[in-house]
Amino acid sequence: MSVKPEIILVGTFHFEQQGELIKEREFEIEKLAGYLSEFKPSKIAVEWPQHLQKDLTKHFLETEKSYGQNEIEQIGFRVAKKLKLKNVQAIDYEGDLTPEDMEKLYSAISSHYPAIQKKLTDFAEKEAQMDEKGSLYDIFKGLNNPSQLSALERIYLSFISVEENEELIGAEFLRKWNWRELMIFKHVVDVIDTPKERVLLLIGRDHLWSLKKLFEGRGYRVINPFAASLEGNEINELHTN
Repeated sequence: MSVKPEIILVGTFHFEQQGELIKEREFEIEKLAGYLSEFKPSKIAVEWPQHLQKDLTKHFLETEKSYGQNEIEQIGFRVAKKLKLKNVQAIDYEGDLTPEDMEKLYSAISSHYPAIQKKLTDFAEKEAQMDEKGSLYDIFKGLNNPSQLSALERIYLSFISVEENEELIGAEFLRKWNWRELMIFKHVVDVIDTPKERVLLLIGRDHLWSLKKLFEGRGYRVINPFAASLEGNEINELHTN
């Protein structure tokens, strides 16, 4: 069997949006970073603009234990330093999707598409319940749950029907969203130097459903580190490779 690159795909929430939670859970963050380091990735890729790679590398090298309130540093930097990596990879692409595009989409949904609005509300309520009750590990396990990702994919694809005054609001949103996904995909592909590469990609959870399909379509093996199947034999296999 030929060796294929592996992507350890980790969906996250944005830590800066929950600053108090992060301050209270430093021990859990350290434990989560230790857990992810057990998968022994050869590179860490994070949601930082790819054209600012030099700035990211400089910041990484200058940062020692006093991490900012964001997942790039709290998780990405911690894992990379545990593994003694020399840098982390910037793979984000901002594109031309704006907050105004998001506001226009959600405004149209709220006004004219009650079925989609209900899906959004139900999904958000379920996420809130998970955040309130779980440990940080449990929160990440929920964020990366395949059934939740499938539900998120269905929500995003339902946007294709959103129109207002003959303007294809949903289709335009998805066009911009998918272009960003393709560029992130390209940036990850570009940092893979050998078939034995194992890249841990830490990225906002909403990106997972499309990126997973792209990586698998490329022939890469995608690993969900929070899946039950990885808690036993397979994680031991990862340790020995």
